[in-house]
Amino acid sequence: MTQVDQKITSLLNSASRYDVSNLDIFENCVRDQINKGQYSILNNLVVLLQYSIYPKRTNLEIVQDILLLSIIRGPLSSDFLSCTYQIPLSVQNDPNIKQIIQLNDLLTSCRYANMWNLLKTNDQLRSKVEKIQGFYDSIRDIIIYSVNCSHSCISTAVLSELLDFPKDSTELKNIIEKNKWILDSACEIIRIPLPENPIENVDSNANKNKSLGSNEVIFKNYLNLLSNN
Repeated sequence: MTQVDQKITSLLNSASRYDVSNLDIFENCVRDQINKGQYSILNNLVVLLQYSIYPKRTNLEIVQDILLLSIIRGPLSSDFLSCTYQIPLSVQNDPNIKQIIQLNDLLTSCRYANMWNLLKTNDQLRSKVEKIQGFYDSIRDIIIYSVNCSHSCISTAVLSELLDFPKDSTELKNIIEKNKWILDSACEIIRIPLPENPIENVDSNANKNKSLGSNEVIFKNYLNLLSNN
């Protein structure tokens, strides 16, 4: 994801970020993130902060967009949690907000089949995520990263279910080739070489420009969740 416009960055880094007259600018920045593949957690937290100060200005569509943008940062990022801290419970109880929180819970607990089912059966949620540039690709990158770090082999049937691609699809074959996995067509098993250092190779979308450091425990717990599902 690219960074937002420098003019907005300057506003965010000044006292002007607390000026409600700039809220429209920050909301438009959220829309640009949806349409242009940009990202700014600072902008999004400022929007949520202003909503908490001026609740009558709350735009639930923008809140949904902010949460969905934070989901695809990955389970090792604290962005989603940081956003929910800024959202009052009364807003979190909105049905459309609750389903996004549920989506994140399914992703972070590695219940990928349930996550895809939620997206397929909920038209409103699906229409929201499909407007976000690269949403599905980012979700699949997170799943691929998890599989790469937690499995030495996996059946094509299971991988197909996790990624929501047909077993014989070109997309699945491309993923296997891209990750240098080895497909045994006779028994439909994919062998996954052990990463040299999985903790240092965290997907850039999930942990961009950050050192894992204290998140190592989170990482290990995350892999345990995946292995137990």
